Amino acid sequence: ASASGAEGQGFESLRAHHFIRMAPPTPFRWTERRIARFSTLVVAGAVAALDVVLLVVYFRNVAPMLQDLPTYRIMIPVGILAVFLFALRRFLSQLRLFRQDL
Repeated sequence: ASASGAEGQGFESLRAHHFIRMAPPTPFRWTERRIARFSTLVVAGAVAALDVVLLVVYFRNVAPMLQDLPTYRIMIPVGILAVFLFALRRFLSQLRLFRQDL
C-alpha cells in the first residue's frame, strides 16, 4: 500500500499527466494579415518561377555570346541564383506564416 493511495493507477495516471490537450483548429478566415501574406506569396512565387525561366534562357541564348567575357559569364548566373534563393526563402517563410495566421 502506498501513502498516496494510487496503487493501481501507475500507468494510467502517468499517461494522464503527459497528455497534451490540443486546441481545436480555428476556422479559416481572410484577415488583413493573411491577405498581405498571400500577396507576398504570389509575388515571391512568381519571382522564383521567372528566375528559373531566366536562367534557362541565359544558358541557351546569352552564355554562348559571352565566350570572351568569363567574368560576366559566371557572375550573371550567380546573380540570378541569388535572387532565386532569396525569393524561394521568402516564399517558404510566408507560406508557413500564412498557414499559421500569426
